[in-house]
Amino acid sequence: MSAPSRSVATPAPLDSDTPTVAWDASAYRALARAADGDVAAVREAARAAAARERAAGLTPAASPFALWPLLAEAFVPPDDDAPRKRRTTATKSTARTAAKTEDVVPAAERRAIVARLALAACAAHCAPETPAPQPVRDEDDERPVAAPLPVSIDDPETLLVQITGGKLPTTLAAWNGYLLSVAAELGADPTPARAQRLSGPLDHVRERAAFAEGEFGDEMQDAIVAAYDAAANEWDDATTVGERQDRVAGGAEGLVRAVLAGRAARAEQLGAVGAERAAAHIATACAPGIALWREVVSEVVRGDVELEGAAWRRTLWTLQLAFTVGGAPRVLVTADPIVRDAAARAGVDDRVRGGDA
Repeated sequence: MSAPSRSVATPAPLDSDTPTVAWDASAYRALARAADGDVAAVREAARAAAARERAAGLTPAASPFALWPLLAEAFVPPDDDAPRKRRTTATKSTARTAAKTEDVVPAAERRAIVARLALAACAAHCAPETPAPQPVRDEDDERPVAAPLPVSIDDPETLLVQITGGKLPTTLAAWNGYLLSVAAELGADPTPARAQRLSGPLDHVRERAAFAEGEFGDEMQDAIVAAYDAAANEWDDATTVGERQDRVAGGAEGLVRAVLAGRAARAEQLGAVGAERAAAHIATACAPGIALWREVVSEVVRGDVELEGAAWRRTLWTLQLAFTVGGAPRVLVTADPIVRDAAARAGVDDRVRGGDA
């Protein structure tokens, strides 16, 4: 599916050898919630985090896979938003009969507000240190000044194809540029009015996000099935469900093979030359990511993680980013507890951290 017609700047991702720090959508959401609706405060906090990261030798950079799920939540179509209700709560004032009436913002709109603030945080966090010069305009020209694109890195799927020596689809770069352009515009003005003006692009982003989430989820489900299949001849009919779960969850080699097979199949679908060849490259370049995914699959098999709901869909985006930390000199910052805990168990919590680096 191609992006709607829209004039966008072509992104120039940082060189793959540049030490970078990338925040996922959950980390930007956490910063947005802490700001409690204050755009200036969220930008100040993001710039302060960026300064600390640069002092540590890391360049803050935006991943398209952090922007994509935020953009998907940034606008609520009228049909998806429940009518506003009003609630009345008694106060403890001397006039006990008085009531306090306040608007109740629907959940979807609350998510949209946080998403827009998160995009403002990302724009400030990953702003170029030397912004590109703006064209000189006549003082009567009322067109808005174009927002600079954030400093960016390649998306995880581009990196996956690069690692496996495949041919990059041109559509990946075009889509990344589209996401960066829309995110820059909304990050510069995270208001409902700007989101409304961008409703066409945001609708398209949301549709594609839902499709991508389905593919991410299918790959994880396939890895779980493959792990069970690999262990099937190790038990008999008397083996209980719990015993089977424990055996599969504890079988590190089987879990690694299942994860690697799924990643290789995805790479082949995207442009790699053969799944077997792709698997060999991925095993060498992405060992930290494989170990982290192995731990997540293990937790799912044990029944400690449910593969449904909005929280799981958000985790799937973070998992895509986390898988690539071994393929580039990169630190991932995330507020996702499933991914953080998996990183600790896998011994890669120096690459996947909570809080700013």
